[in-house]
Amino acid sequence: MKNRRLFLLAGATSLAALAMPVRAEFAGSPQDDLRRAAKLFRDDDDYEGATYWAYRGRYRMRALIAARPDTPSKDGEQFLWEFGHETGDMLSKIMLGDIRKLARILDRVMADAKSQDDAFTPKAQFAAAHAKALAEIKEIRDGYWKSRWIIRAERERDGMVNR
Repeated sequence: MKNRRLFLLAGATSLAALAMPVRAEFAGSPQDDLRRAAKLFRDDDDYEGATYWAYRGRYRMRALIAARPDTPSKDGEQFLWEFGHETGDMLSKIMLGDIRKLARILDRVMADAKSQDDAFTPKAQFAAAHAKALAEIKEIRDGYWKSRWIIRAERERDGMVNR
């Protein structure tokens, strides 16, 4: 029943979460961002806020892994995989119902990534890692946008809500 409720409410949330102030630096770890996304999704049904924090966390995690390839898997790739498996897949299914909204969220993640430093993986020290992680987010955004009509048709075929 909760899954059905998630699909029905996916378009009903407001963009208020996107208007929340962002600190001058990304503080905390990328894992903190992903935990926040999971909490917003699981406890608050805030899909837009959860999506922002999930992609922000993904960007930061990819930058961390590129900057420090010796990052233990449990703190890097495995953590990212577990988040995707437990929360990210369902969140994506919901947000793919409104590609325009998803693209705006990804645009905000990219704008914040460009304009703010990351205290956990400083840009001055790891510029190439941040550039690589930003390119991945842009590729994801562009892929969703280019495939929006295919995604929409597949969702309709599967009885899912589109906005």
